[in-house]
Amino acid sequence: MEQYFGDNLFSAMERNPIEVGTVLVQDHESEFGPHKRDALLVIEHSEQRTMALSVTMPSEMAVANVLPEWSDLLSTPPVFYVGGATSPEGALAVAVLRPGMEAEKGDFWDVLSNRIVVLNLQHPPEAFEPYVESVRFFAGHKVWEPGELDKEIQLGHWFVAPALPSDITAGRLVDVWGDILKRQNFPMSVFSTFTTEYEEN
Repeated sequence: MEQYFGDNLFSAMERNPIEVGTVLVQDHESEFGPHKRDALLVIEHSEQRTMALSVTMPSEMAVANVLPEWSDLLSTPPVFYVGGATSPEGALAVAVLRPGMEAEKGDFWDVLSNRIVVLNLQHPPEAFEPYVESVRFFAGHKVWEPGELDKEIQLGHWFVAPALPSDITAGRLVDVWGDILKRQNFPMSVFSTFTTEYEEN
């Protein structure tokens, strides 16, 4: 297939900085991910490493089977999402705060963006109820060593964009990848309908 923008979809686009609270949108032809059309939420970015969670991979394991006390706060579907291949036995909880609630760093959570936080699970769920609209649990995460992610972005494998709360709590049938691209400026928004199989278009 002829490439109209550099060597691949993202290589000629203006690059946004990697920051916590941004999402990494996978190039539709990239092999740098567990599946096509992936989107990962950056939860840590430092000189030592970058960590992110895939927000597009629901598992079949219900959170209530392991953590029933969290049932009332879970987003739909109320299952663990596969955050990445590193430490799959570990769980992280990302929450969206209630509208009008400003996220400030404290003992309850680490702030990723305006209403998106990573919860401190040493606190019980009832401590978060006044503040949290919904919670999504992730099993495992993705890690890059220093320089690795920058190189992949330079090669056009990822596009960096601001995350919205809806990216974190989207339902099973929502095309998060397409929704993120759709809200970008032209010409990026045009690519939101790309599929993994050209014959589908």
